[in-house]
Amino acid sequence: MSAITATLENWYPVQCTSKEMVIYGACYGDVHGRFPDGELIHTSGVKNRPLNDGDVVKTRNSTYKLGEKAK
Repeated sequence: MSAITATLENWYPVQCTSKEMVIYGACYGDVHGRFPDGELIHTSGVKNRPLNDGDVVKTRNSTYKLGEKAK
């Protein structure tokens, strides 16, 4: 598995197509230095599947660990 490039906190998925979604969340610990801690970002498309706190999702260029889901 790819190394985790950042963690998303207060995250939530948004359905884009029948097969893909994007995940919005506050980004922390971005190893590439693209985003300051706490910046709200969205991922590129990920395959639709049930997601839980602690899961790891891989996008085209990044691997995110999901922290706590938004309430």
